[in-house]
Amino acid sequence: MRILTYNIRHGRGTDQEYQLERIASIISSVEADVVGLNEVDRMYSERSMHDDQAAWLAKKLGMYHFFAPSISIPQKGHHQRREYGNALLSRYPINKAEAHVLAPDFFRAEGRSVLEATIQKGDKPLDIFVTHISLNPLLRKKQLSFLLEKATQSEHNGKTVVLMGDFNMKPSSRLWSMVTDQFNDAWIQAHGKSQGGWLSFFRKDTHSGTFPSHEPRMRIDYIFVSKHVEVTHAEVINRRSEASDHLPLLVQWV
Repeated sequence: MRILTYNIRHGRGTDQEYQLERIASIISSVEADVVGLNEVDRMYSERSMHDDQAAWLAKKLGMYHFFAPSISIPQKGHHQRREYGNALLSRYPINKAEAHVLAPDFFRAEGRSVLEATIQKGDKPLDIFVTHISLNPLLRKKQLSFLLEKATQSEHNGKTVVLMGDFNMKPSSRLWSMVTDQFNDAWIQAHGKSQGGWLSFFRKDTHSGTFPSHEPRMRIDYIFVSKHVEVTHAEVINRRSEASDHLPLLVQWV
């Protein structure tokens, strides 16, 4: 199983070019089976040519897909809403999927959501959670608590669980520990704690940084997995770094 998490910045690269083809090329090159995407547009605006980006990428890559809006804006005189959020691409059928909107209106913060889905690989269902957590510390804790409640429910039902996305938190922080009390940080499992601790938030020599893409010194994009999963490989994909302001993270297990 090869799993990729990638904040695609609505397909607009650091060179300000809008090219979904670059995103598709990166995903295809690493032969990912399951892909969690953040900052995905769906008929949002001219910035992304009003594309349904998840559907476009799924068709291009020959994958199943599901989109979970974090922001949904009605358009006057048009049935299609302008939407922005998270997406899942999968080579395996998506049995069920739903979106959970997170950020309450009274914080006047950017809307956030959790995409929850079950994919079917043979006779082994896998529960996937894709999210993009708030920059606001209070909201971030609240959103992580909601995510962990959902994820632990899945584990109690005997499912293998994967949490992935842009968590906007430091390795070894208190919020990171909230997650790793229940799930393994796939990067640390593959590379050891010396390569995944708080220093990897800003030190380039750990090779774990995913942001900013031109000089990746912060580790804020994560894949967390159930404790029984044995991760054999974790790699930040540092090619075509101009495609987004984040780099994607690839994890593999057998």
